[in-house]
Amino acid sequence: MIAGGGGAAAGTLTSYFANISKTQNEDNKKEAIDNEVRAEYALHYAEALKKMEKMKQYALMGKFYLDTIAVALSAAHADGVFNERERAYIDEMVNSVNKAGFEKNIKEEIILLMKNPPNLNAVWERAKVYSLEQVEVLEETILMVIHVDEEHSKEEEAYFQAWTDYKKQKFDLI
Repeated sequence: MIAGGGGAAAGTLTSYFANISKTQNEDNKKEAIDNEVRAEYALHYAEALKKMEKMKQYALMGKFYLDTIAVALSAAHADGVFNERERAYIDEMVNSVNKAGFEKNIKEEIILLMKNPPNLNAVWERAKVYSLEQVEVLEETILMVIHVDEEHSKEEEAYFQAWTDYKKQKFDLI
């Protein structure tokens, strides 16, 4: 009887350590994904900053950051799935805005956007005040969000095509 009980205990310990190992592997994988997403965002953010430096008005920059996050959220939800990589990428965007020290109302609006992501029509309304170059920065954000999870859906393709059609129409690029 004792030998059988010891075998069960050994099996329980083996299972326990296997679960710990599995959890550690999942944590390591999540951390690696987060680091990869941060690196991708850092490159995109640096490029976007160069383009946005042309915006002399600080308030306009705050609005543009906000609209960039709105576009990212909209694109991330285009396929009905807001996964970890998309979330990590958008969290990096939000952290950048928080570090930039924009007004409290910008941060409050980000919270509202996170709770209720805008649809494509809503982001078009936000984007209609921008130049072609600024709309292209927003477009780059859409591409980054769509590709950050390395999964592509028909809904994401349709979303991007609709954005492209909007851009062509708005700027007479047809």
